[in-house]
Amino acid sequence: MNTVLLRWEPLLAHSHWFTIHAFGKKLRLCARCSGVVLGFIFFKSLSTPLFMSFSSIVIPIKTGFILAIMFALPAVVDWMTQVVGLRESTNRLRIITGFLEGIGVLLLSLTDLSSLAKFLIVSIVSVSVVSIGVLMRRLSS
Repeated sequence: MNTVLLRWEPLLAHSHWFTIHAFGKKLRLCARCSGVVLGFIFFKSLSTPLFMSFSSIVIPIKTGFILAIMFALPAVVDWMTQVVGLRESTNRLRIITGFLEGIGVLLLSLTDLSSLAKFLIVSIVSVSVVSIGVLMRRLSS
């Protein structure tokens, strides 16, 4: 019996994806989310040797938060302008803005905040952006 307990495609692909072909299977991945992961991993791999040699150096909380918002802002603007129908985004732009957002998440992760505080900040900002986007979509319909 082949039962599927969870459909992964909606979680991985959302509505804007690119397809990876591996081992005879197709895997759809969200372009922006993939960019976030790539940006985080790429700059984490660059920053780890630097910060390991200066382990007492951390990014000040206020600076890390402001930089995180600045790097995430292009993704927010891209998504919001698409949601309200001002223009259509492309997967290339989604990957690039996601990559920048990933750098912002990394910068926030390098601050001296607790893991819970970092999680709450990312969650609150994410829920706020999505809520504003949903409201804007309804108002523009």
